Amino acid sequence: MKHTPKEIEEIVKKFLEDIQSDYFDDVPFETVILKNIKKSYTCNIDIALAWRVFVEVEYDYRPGNRENCADLIITIDDATGEIEGYLDGSGGRPIPCYARLDEDGIYRLSAIKNA
Repeated sequence: MKHTPKEIEEIVKKFLEDIQSDYFDDVPFETVILKNIKKSYTCNIDIALAWRVFVEVEYDYRPGNRENCADLIITIDDATGEIEGYLDGSGGRPIPCYARLDEDGIYRLSAIKNA
């Protein structure tokens, strides 16, 4: 593993701040390691080793309801630290995206093509 769980958490927190996503900061992120991911609806490219992070958030249409929450699903390539997959399950049909840092060091989302 090139990245540590702490480094992945820092990447996710910066990303969430940049996209102005409110999440339950008192609920730990759930993280799993995945091997040999293929480009799909949830991932922009093929990845040999990835971190998939689940972040609990409120549903857009049920603010304040912590008993019935949604997940943001973030996939990070361990080799590069790049966010290759992002799905927001908080409202409606999610649009599969990936994120890149722009020249100002801010994460920007782009839709995954042919997802």
